[in-house]
Amino acid sequence: MGSVTNHNAPIYKPHEGNAAYNIHASISQLIEIYKVPSDKITLGLAFYGRSVTMNNNDGLHSRSNGLADALTFPEEKGTPSYYNIVSKSKLFNRNWDESAQVPYLTGKNGLLSFVSFDDPESITLKAIYALENNLKGVVIWDISGDYIETFPGSGLISETPLCDAIKKAFCDSQFLVKHANDDNDPGLMAFPNPFRSEIEISWNSEFIASELKVVNGAGQVVFQTFSNLFGDLKLNTSEWTPGIYFISLTAPGKANLVKVLKL
Repeated sequence: MGSVTNHNAPIYKPHEGNAAYNIHASISQLIEIYKVPSDKITLGLAFYGRSVTMNNNDGLHSRSNGLADALTFPEEKGTPSYYNIVSKSKLFNRNWDESAQVPYLTGKNGLLSFVSFDDPESITLKAIYALENNLKGVVIWDISGDYIETFPGSGLISETPLCDAIKKAFCDSQFLVKHANDDNDPGLMAFPNPFRSEIEISWNSEFIASELKVVNGAGQVVFQTFSNLFGDLKLNTSEWTPGIYFISLTAPGKANLVKVLKL
């Protein structure tokens, strides 16, 4: 009989399929049944897709032969990284599942192939889901899947659309203001983490901060400011030594702390 196509990592339950196989159901089970605090949970984001070849009809919830499409995606034996999906995008039609809130691809011109994957739209929704549900953050597997080259084989990265989508959701002040807690939580975040020569620090622009400070693992202050605290700050960290750093944002009677790693 073969298998039936469905999503690799839907946010919510699709129209068909197991009601437990989606992000919302999994997170709800961890919090409500196993009593795991939400701030101890990280949401996994897949920078790859799953493909399958079809028997006749090519679509969602359709019969397939259960075999990965290693002909269209021979480089990764039918489990293509996002950059590989982008490079083959002209072979497919992009579709959107409103119930599951994720995209999928169906083949053009007789190509009997189905691909479940994430793109910037669904990655943004997943990052916002992590914010709205007060999760610890997200985990990417793996980041190299987002390296879009200037041309195939160049080795030069022209863009990272999935990482950019996460950064926008996590670091743009419009999201921080929208999802700030009622008790005026500053929503302090740092990106990227780990970092190398530069780090961007963001927080709720409506939070009235009096001091921002960065301390290394030995307790030494490497940066401190009492002014220009308007919700976003970029620091040149090229001369910082590798190791753990602590970023603190304070206001009268309130403080927020995040830990970051310099590579």
